[in-house]
Amino acid sequence: MGAQSSQASPQSSGVTVGWVVQQYLKQPVTMAQLALGSGLIQIFSLGMPIFYLVIFDRVFGRQNLDTLDVMGIGMILILTFDLLVKLVRTVMLDDLLKRVDKVNLEGFLDQILSTPLSQLTPTQNRNVADKYNKLLSLNLSMGNALMVSLFDGVFSLLVIGVLFLMNASLAAIALAPLIPMGMMMFWITPLVKTRIKDFDKTRQGSQVKLLESLDNAEAVRSLYAEQMLEKQVLDLSDESVQKSYGPRFDRVNVRSVQGAIGMIGSLALLYVGAHLVLAGEITFGVYLAISMLGRSVMATVSKLFESILEFQEMTQMFDAKEMEAVFGTPKASDSIQKVSDVKGIVLESAKGEWTIKDLSFRYDPESKLVLENLNLNIRAGEKVVITGKSGSGKTTLLRLLQRLYLPEQGYIMLDGYKLTEIDEESLKNNVGLVLQRPALFSGTLKENIALGMTDVSLKDVSDAASLAQLDEYVLSMPKGFDTPVMAQGANLSTGQAARVAMARTFIRKPSVLMLDELTASLEPAMQANLFRQILTRYQDKTCLFVSDFAPIHRKADKIVVLRDGRIDEIGHYDELTSVKGAYYYLHKPELIGSQYS
Repeated sequence: MGAQSSQASPQSSGVTVGWVVQQYLKQPVTMAQLALGSGLIQIFSLGMPIFYLVIFDRVFGRQNLDTLDVMGIGMILILTFDLLVKLVRTVMLDDLLKRVDKVNLEGFLDQILSTPLSQLTPTQNRNVADKYNKLLSLNLSMGNALMVSLFDGVFSLLVIGVLFLMNASLAAIALAPLIPMGMMMFWITPLVKTRIKDFDKTRQGSQVKLLESLDNAEAVRSLYAEQMLEKQVLDLSDESVQKSYGPRFDRVNVRSVQGAIGMIGSLALLYVGAHLVLAGEITFGVYLAISMLGRSVMATVSKLFESILEFQEMTQMFDAKEMEAVFGTPKASDSIQKVSDVKGIVLESAKGEWTIKDLSFRYDPESKLVLENLNLNIRAGEKVVITGKSGSGKTTLLRLLQRLYLPEQGYIMLDGYKLTEIDEESLKNNVGLVLQRPALFSGTLKENIALGMTDVSLKDVSDAASLAQLDEYVLSMPKGFDTPVMAQGANLSTGQAARVAMARTFIRKPSVLMLDELTASLEPAMQANLFRQILTRYQDKTCLFVSDFAPIHRKADKIVVLRDGRIDEIGHYDELTSVKGAYYYLHKPELIGSQYS
């Protein structure tokens, strides 16, 4: 999914019937076959009324049994072919749906997985998943109902032409109900749009509140806030249920009114048709054929109107901004842009020499700077500790070094190349980052450690696990590396999850290693052993540690102290502790005073 999808985005009006039809028109061969099938079905639909016309006018009127036999055989053949064509059309529709579904969802996922990280929050991610399901439903409704109705509606013009050839005045009466039905659809559609938007907004609010309560269950229970949150969720759910009645009531009303209009039209057709038959202007067979064909057209148009109404209801769950977020690319004015498709210099094995010049960054254009005018040089092979108070920008700096985000101003260079000039895959292979919050996925230990890698041996997995101090845990489990891991590592302790995340980075054997406070969840003895092995294994490679573990501070070549996104102090451990500056007070809690508050 590296390449930007060629999927056309909807216009600012959001999802429309026309936009979705365009997606289907991109499959011209299948669409042509479907058009042919729908045309044949409409032609076959003429057969039964014409057979009735012939039987009543020729067989009953002239006592012609030979004609009856021929008509009977013809009716059986027509019904058989009609059934076969409908079955074939259903299969083709299913195939078309799958192909369009694949194209739409590929475009959806390509855009979502390339979305700037600053735009991905837990709530937004759940909304994305909700829209993913809506898109599936949208395609399903299109394939199962609206597309068939559109084809049948177009080819019903053929039936209308035959009606007027039989008798223009009676055909006009048979089709007259279409006028009030069309006016009703014109009136009801805006109302449905408004009600569906209100319902979907309330429904999403209820879901978000429920998910927030579940995600923070421990905090809710510790505060004894269950009843209050339960009431909030129930109130929102009640409001959602109440607002859901509106669209359902509209659909029932549409069906009822359409039925009443159809009944009035049938009575008018019967009255006028009877007069014409008695006056000898038409035969009873012609009246019967016109009545049957008129009902067929009415049913087709009614189905089309209802399908459009249902489709409008579904598309109102997307608005223009949401669809731009789904299928559009981030605006050029955004400080964070999509960079996953950047192709450039390939580093076989980075030396690990970093140059950071006038670096400034913020996660949101309206928020304050997280890093401001930061300058730093790191020599190849250096072991650097980055420290500072919470919120000082430590984690953000590591993220920028792996180009998870782009700076607002300034630049970062690795081995003399700007990060934006380096191939994305090459950069990620050379710069290994273990994030502060390890991300684990449902599967096995092996699958989590080898995530994103296709050709990995069990020995590689075992070596990485050993370096991450995970081997003892693996040996204690009956299934070893095939031990199941629940979603988000729910069945692992914080320390175990951290070590799995470290093993995932170690197995890639990066040229530059960056650890973000992961060892804080480990026991001191395990931390010491882990850092000892890392310093031995990566003795010639550049390593950056965000850690408060004192022994690694003593062994570091350089300690960088951040404060409010700026470098407050930099130097060796002995140097920084002797001057009793920012670093000294930061790591001597008993001496913290106004100088570093």
